[in-house]
Order: sequence, then C-alpha cells, then structure tokens
Amino acid sequence: MDKSICEQVVERDQGACQDCGRVAHDPHHVIPKSWFGKKNKHLCERKENIICLCREHHNQAHTKAARRRHLTLLRERYNYSYSEQPWTGVLGEAYGAEG
Repeated sequence: MDKSICEQVVERDQGACQDCGRVAHDPHHVIPKSWFGKKNKHLCERKENIICLCREHHNQAHTKAARRRHLTLLRERYNYSYSEQPWTGVLGEAYGAEG
C-alpha cells in the first residue's frame, strides 16, 4: 500500500478501528486489489477504498456484508460518492448499482 495514502487514511480515521474504536493496526482495502485486475490495480489505492481496522475486525472484513457496511460507513462519515470513483464498474459488478 502506498505509504502516503496509508498515512492519510490513518490520520482521517484517527488511528482507530472504524468498527470498534480500538487502536487500528491494519489499513484494509474494502474492495480487494485482486478485483481490479493487473491493469487497474492502481485504482484500489485510493483513500475511498481503505479503512482502518483492528486485527480482529480486519480478519472478519472479507465478507460481502462487511464490505457493504464499510463502504456505507465511509460514504456517510466522509461524504464519499462512489458513483464518481474510477472503479465504480468493479463495485457495480460485485454488488449491483451502488451510489
């Protein structure tokens, strides 16, 4: 993960797990890098796709329900618009239309 993006995400999330508030050790790609393919892998390295989680919640974050919850949290907390992201097509393929 790009160090400057990682620092921005940790600062944005105040170093706290966005699920429980404990110290976050693991910035997490909400939409996995593998979903982007080699050609578009750089698109997943955006703060709109990364959330701070503690190790316990990071281990639980690889489900469809967790991904939806984290994208909703990021959208509501930080006013991110996922319809404007260059990777919206990846998200749409995974979940249907997402705004």
